[in-house]
Amino acid sequence: MIHTYIANIKNLPDPKTDSGYLLLLDEERQKRVLRFLREESRKQSLGAGILLQKALKKHGMENSKITFSKNGKPKTDGIFFNLSHSGEFVVCSIGDKDVGCDIEKAEKERFSVAQRFFTKNENEYLDSFEGEEKKREFFRLWTLKESYMKLTGEGFSLKLSDFEISFDNGIFVMRENEKCNVHFKEFLLGGYALSVCSYDDKFSSLELIDF
Repeated sequence: MIHTYIANIKNLPDPKTDSGYLLLLDEERQKRVLRFLREESRKQSLGAGILLQKALKKHGMENSKITFSKNGKPKTDGIFFNLSHSGEFVVCSIGDKDVGCDIEKAEKERFSVAQRFFTKNENEYLDSFEGEEKKREFFRLWTLKESYMKLTGEGFSLKLSDFEISFDNGIFVMRENEKCNVHFKEFLLGGYALSVCSYDDKFSSLELIDF
């Protein structure tokens, strides 16, 4: 089962001027948080660290050491997790099979990116919509693609055009003309797109965590 947790960071203090929450994190995460120049980025990194702590605690992994798999993805004691943040939200997906998640605030669409880097079929899919619906589907498609890239650990070393999201009786990944054995879960959030991808086909509902 893949569990996904979300938290709003709006009310978190800037860790650069208020270290109360920052001191809850390990030294390495504290350094990572303070490297960011923008307050929003510091709060997102701080929130991601706190959310991960709370998610691991829920799964009995409160003091577990985080290690890295061969593709560079973090895990701990057989539990896999992935983090994402955008705007006022941070997200953590966690389970006993590998997972990738991505959240994006649906602000300015990037159709030029889609035209340059998405597949022909994906662009034809987007072009079947107009206005706000097209914008919604762009961010939906973007988070689906990025959640898969984060699942595999390839990130942007995998070209966006090297695989395709298909909406033929479900949501599938086509890669080298073959259907990949991965599964998706999408969550509806006002003004945001959120997608989770895993080799597990079982997903829990989205759980809100308060700081």
